[in-house]
Amino acid sequence: MYNHRSLYRPSWAQEHHSQRDYKSGYKLLVTHAFCERCYFVTLNSDEAVILYNYDYLLRRALEKLPKRDAAKAYDIPQLEIEYEGDHTFVKNLSFVSERLRRDPRIIMRFLLKELGAPGALRPDNNMVIYKRISEKSIQDLYTRFLETYIKCPTCKSYDTELVREGKKWYIRCLACGAITYVRPV
Repeated sequence: MYNHRSLYRPSWAQEHHSQRDYKSGYKLLVTHAFCERCYFVTLNSDEAVILYNYDYLLRRALEKLPKRDAAKAYDIPQLEIEYEGDHTFVKNLSFVSERLRRDPRIIMRFLLKELGAPGALRPDNNMVIYKRISEKSIQDLYTRFLETYIKCPTCKSYDTELVREGKKWYIRCLACGAITYVRPV
């Protein structure tokens, strides 16, 4: 029969008691609420099986995750808007689209559709709207675009990519891996 003294037992295990669980076929050598490990021994052999406490496993998994640094928060650029006569120009659309990892045509299409105004993408990937639109209206729509097509609803990260799969569009978060389906632009 098994001699439990031959099993390595840490010093804190001396004060704990043994229990026999006949249903599972294991003899529990060490158990306590604050223990990190519970040592189990099968009743018909001398093998020891170490089962870990849930809190210990959770703490160990969280320690292995990369640390989130608040100083490295994703920096969202604002749109630079200028006016010439009755036209509204978004001067830095190419820079914004690069930072957000989106096609400038998607941002332009969203803004023009929501504004109900005609516009075009210039050769330098900046946008012109053939109507005078207030800066506040454009910035509000841009914020709504960020919330809908950029920000991950699961972890609130802006580190995402927009994927088109047939007629379905979804955002894939590069931070947490979540996939959220969105309305096509």
